[in-house]
Amino acid sequence: MTSHIILAPSPDDISATHVADGGAHLLLGCDLVTSAAEGTRKKLSDETLSIVNTHQMMSGDFIHNPEQRFPSQELLEVIRQSSKALREVPATHLAQGVFGDTMTSNMIMLGYAFQAGAVPIPALAIEQAISLNGRAVRLNTAAFRLGRQLFVDEKAVLSILNEEGDSESFCIDDSPMTLLGRRSELLSLSHGKGRADQLGQWVNQFMGSGAGSKQPRYAELLTSIIHSAFHVLYDKDEYEVARLYGTPEFKRQLEREFEGNYRLKVHLAPPIISQLDPATGRPKKREFGAWIFSLFSVLGMLRRIRGRWFDPFRHSSERVLARDMQSRFATTVADLCATPIDNENFDTALALARWPQAVKGYGPVRMAAAAKAVENCAKLTQQLSVMRQSRQVA
Repeated sequence: MTSHIILAPSPDDISATHVADGGAHLLLGCDLVTSAAEGTRKKLSDETLSIVNTHQMMSGDFIHNPEQRFPSQELLEVIRQSSKALREVPATHLAQGVFGDTMTSNMIMLGYAFQAGAVPIPALAIEQAISLNGRAVRLNTAAFRLGRQLFVDEKAVLSILNEEGDSESFCIDDSPMTLLGRRSELLSLSHGKGRADQLGQWVNQFMGSGAGSKQPRYAELLTSIIHSAFHVLYDKDEYEVARLYGTPEFKRQLEREFEGNYRLKVHLAPPIISQLDPATGRPKKREFGAWIFSLFSVLGMLRRIRGRWFDPFRHSSERVLARDMQSRFATTVADLCATPIDNENFDTALALARWPQAVKGYGPVRMAAAAKAVENCAKLTQQLSVMRQSRQVA
């Protein structure tokens, strides 16, 4: 889809409904293929600033012929040759990594274009329009501002994303309490009020102890505790995967990213029925057709039985690990609360607060990561204990 937008001080100054050929001052290309299409290129000239999302959105042809290479560089070069300048923006990658939803990518693009001086509308007016629209106001405002930051310091913003495209450490609002509110809301939705309450209890326990509260980097430590607490409480288990597959957001994402008639297939390794692959030693994945989404719907509704005696997944190795991590982190919080945190031991305390965040992946990958993280936790706990004891002796 292509939209023609003409801006002028007054409606009387606008005499056309479409941008004339060669008359575009800005190409805000949210889709790479559409941006390089012949009809779009006709609107460009040596006065056009082209800002293009580099996300490779596969059409139906690419899906049915997976060996076909996506010609991203060729498409970008076509746009570059037709424009005064080309800015490449990884908006979808950033949106997914920071907000967990690609719907914010277009707002990131708008923020980038605004900061580039290509959108002659005050930032306040744009944010007021977002507010008046009334849909995901806070999220869209944050995405717009992130796009502005991306233009100013791309390296710093992209450093938010680690190698896996994850951005759990990024906070839309610098306030730890705002982060706590968001994490509590997600836990209530996905795992129930009990998990959200536990998150709040750990945070309140640490804050109530006063440990490290006089340190300049106290907010960083508190934020790390919130992230780690959420990490051990938010378990992307069978029930959560089923819930996520059944959300309206997932369906909208499919509609945005795929065209025409497509078939849905899911590759899974269910813990109860999956056999180990002798070549890798990991559970062998099986292919399931679209019928599996009906099962997802039922399983998602059954998430309230999670952890109870009749939960069929309760004794799986990953569920046992999840409970063990929660128990270990509760001990970590208690250790931090009992420690007078100062300049000398702050970095050690911070590293200890973050140990659960190293546990990522699924199956054997997660088990191996957990073993290393637990070992690191033990070392850091010992270091902090020695420092605490030496201070008491002194």
